Amino acid sequence: MRSRNRQNYEKYGDLFFVTSTIVGFIDLFDSRECCNIMLGSLKSCQSRGDFWMIGYVIMPNHFHLLVKTKPESSISKIIGNIKRYTSHQIVSYLEDSCQTGLLKLLAVAASKEPAEDCRIWKPRFDCFVITNEDTLGQKLEYLHFNPVRRGLVDDPIKWRCSSARNYAGLSDVDLDVDIHWTCLGYRTVPSGGTPDGALNHHEEKIMDDKRTLLIHFLAALAYRTQKALRGAPEDFATFHAAPKARTPHELVNHMNSVLGYARTFLVGGTYRVTPLPQFSAEINRFHATLADLARLIAESSEWKNITPEQLLQGPLSDAMTHAGQLAMLRRLAGRPVPPENFVFAKISPTNLGPDQPPPARPDEDWPEHP
Repeated sequence: MRSRNRQNYEKYGDLFFVTSTIVGFIDLFDSRECCNIMLGSLKSCQSRGDFWMIGYVIMPNHFHLLVKTKPESSISKIIGNIKRYTSHQIVSYLEDSCQTGLLKLLAVAASKEPAEDCRIWKPRFDCFVITNEDTLGQKLEYLHFNPVRRGLVDDPIKWRCSSARNYAGLSDVDLDVDIHWTCLGYRTVPSGGTPDGALNHHEEKIMDDKRTLLIHFLAALAYRTQKALRGAPEDFATFHAAPKARTPHELVNHMNSVLGYARTFLVGGTYRVTPLPQFSAEINRFHATLADLARLIAESSEWKNITPEQLLQGPLSDAMTHAGQLAMLRRLAGRPVPPENFVFAKISPTNLGPDQPPPARPDEDWPEHP
């Protein structure tokens, strides 16, 4: 829901999708220095505890934030402070670096705004109050794919100033992001009561063990998939083993669909995957989907639509089968995957991203070595 009353956002919730734009839609954040000033301001907000960051993207002329504020905080005051600080710092930087042309453009654009103290930012900002997890997921995907829709990159993780890199499991990121949404407390019970259908202590321990095993299975899926893709020939994405057989690109897209289907059992709704044009983007979406599914498995307190066993024997096993098909396609393409003893593989439930470790126990004998 939207509200134009800046003082009343907190009446509707504490989880916000915020957008603010540079005056005149000037591409100010094409400058890495200006972008760093913005990142520094967001880091300061995090250090002060103003909000928890769930997602963000800094575009050339605007930014999107997904944040959860604390009860005593005001999103209007937080965004106002960010805009005032960055406005002062950016103008100072432009003056010190003698960028008079850009300063004049900003001054002309600012003079057309109704607020007299406007120098960098448009005086108002858009704030959407998020009240359910489906909407949160939609907004997160929207901001991550914003640079792709604008034609700036072909893969969300290639856009430096974005939480897409965090969700893809990369370590080289600009801001800390709560990718597991722990700040939302989905497994806590308001007022300390016990929800209907809650598990007793013994049952909860068994369920926790099952969750742990499922998440480890997802980590193994991430490892096996990257094992099948590592060192593949450049044209592997479009390799056709037979006229009606899926290419590796199509296969990874199908794996995303299978995992998305698994997700619907925990959050409801439907899941339809639109194929991405770049194989690398499809692979990164696969790892981001793995991470999101692992989070849902860890946080879901009630399993009404499916049991952990059904989740494993159904979509998760399907996805692992497809990882094996990728390895088989490597062999058919003339570049077989090096064998190893997977019992000793360095598989970690905290690593669901594309940066998987090399084999810990590779086979010494490899008769099919190309």
